[in-house]
Amino acid sequence: MTRSLSHSVRFGTSTLTYEGWQGQVYTREYAKSNFARECLGEYCQYQYNNEPLFRTVGNDSTFYRPPTANQLCRYLNQIPEDFEMCFKVWEEITIPSYAKQARYGARAGQPNPRFLDAKLFNELVLAPYREVNFGPHAGPFLFEFQRHGMPAEEFVDKLGGFFSQLPKDFRYAVEIRNAGLLGPLYRDVLV
Repeated sequence: MTRSLSHSVRFGTSTLTYEGWQGQVYTREYAKSNFARECLGEYCQYQYNNEPLFRTVGNDSTFYRPPTANQLCRYLNQIPEDFEMCFKVWEEITIPSYAKQARYGARAGQPNPRFLDAKLFNELVLAPYREVNFGPHAGPFLFEFQRHGMPAEEFVDKLGGFFSQLPKDFRYAVEIRNAGLLGPLYRDVLV
């Protein structure tokens, strides 16, 4: 006996641009330069028991820069009506200081003045989603915190203040990669 997946459960992967799925999830041939732009439609059509299996996906490329309205329109043209995408939030919002890496140039090792800046998040991250009416397809925006370099109390205060300024018509999720932040203060700010 086979069962269909409940429509209240969304099954997907944390990314869709894994070229290693060629021959499994992806059967079409893609030019390397077009794979990331064009594979979403095929991802959405992947079948299990004659039904589309993936009804959501994570987009981690948005950690490095917010998507443009044009990118979001490209996604809208490839996804079915009931599909949701979860987007990582731009690191410019989620890192309190820049790592000492060459990709940050002169900012490497410096504090990030835009850390948990709600105005910036609304203006540069959410604006394209509103512009193209992506809201019905937006899963939770995922805020990834890797390192923080501040006491847990300070981090939790900043996080709570930030979330209190965000619009309620979108959903948000937090990914903590530092066990020192987990505890009652963190739990209380998320409730």
